[in-house]
Amino acid sequence: MPEQKSDELLRVLLDANVEFVVVGGIAAVAHGMDRSTKDLDVLLKMTAGNVARLLAALQPYHPKHLLRQDLGVIPIESSARLATFDFILLTTTIGRLDVLGTVEPVGRFADVEQVRLELFPGRSVAVLALEQLVAVKMASGRPRDLQDAHELRALLELSQAARPEFGDSD
Repeated sequence: MPEQKSDELLRVLLDANVEFVVVGGIAAVAHGMDRSTKDLDVLLKMTAGNVARLLAALQPYHPKHLLRQDLGVIPIESSARLATFDFILLTTTIGRLDVLGTVEPVGRFADVEQVRLELFPGRSVAVLALEQLVAVKMASGRPRDLQDAHELRALLELSQAARPEFGDSD
């Protein structure tokens, strides 16, 4: 597996105007959690045009199906078919990218609450809202995700405690 360069993958997607929301471990880190991850998970707006922008942007990095690398680089022409998938697991020369069409229990791209966070100087990235990220982590049931959910819930409680209540005066 190539070295994971999630920051570079994000820049590539942003530069290509791909419509996506960061979910998973990188979203947890963006919300303030100290965690490492081996891939970048994004919830993609699954349209033929958006998938085509994704594949075109990734072409210099030789995108292949993670589980079927023997098939070679994924051609841009397959974007209409790939837009019907619920997920596309990719490997590239700059790391692994898990492209999701839906995340449980939240749903598809249009259903999620996203926040814009500045992950790079002067550039914001759409990230799954903290409340929904907790729900997604809980729904997976995997031990690491359940642990993440508890830590994220603590971050959520801290952020809510830091917000002044309506009507509080300075």
